[in-house]
Amino acid sequence: MGEDGGAGGPGRRAVAVVDSGATRSMVPPSAGIDLRDEVDLSSPIVVNTAGNQRLTATKEGMWTVKPGVSVRAIVVKGLAHALLSIPQLDGLGYQVQFGDGLVRLRKGGRSTVLGTLGRRNLYTIEAGAGREGGDPTHVDAAAFVATVGWGEVGGGEWT
Repeated sequence: MGEDGGAGGPGRRAVAVVDSGATRSMVPPSAGIDLRDEVDLSSPIVVNTAGNQRLTATKEGMWTVKPGVSVRAIVVKGLAHALLSIPQLDGLGYQVQFGDGLVRLRKGGRSTVLGTLGRRNLYTIEAGAGREGGDPTHVDAAAFVATVGWGEVGGGEWT
């Protein structure tokens, strides 16, 4: 994934893939994602990837995916990209909806755009959409909406 369009769209950098198969949210140490309250795990966690790799997590912390959306994530060395776990979001009371090239979160009568459908049919949370040098830790949902030409979610905020 990267500026070449990888899992994200052209000219945008995918920060994470929204993953229905991940039981936990995971970030590689090289992703540039700052975790709050990062701590060492009491014992390492072995992660089996879709590519049949066995990777190890030794730390965890709180990942603020976007304002108002935080999940506990493990730090996995060797992971190709961050994974945002749909089962974990469901356990936190979010409804995850896919359609029209967008992934939306709903909770308590409010909704927000979380990401877009990119290449390889993966829904991704992206940074830098529509601007140079985007901050990989900041998710700009307004830029997602502008990218697909819709203005229904003003500013990417919860509505």
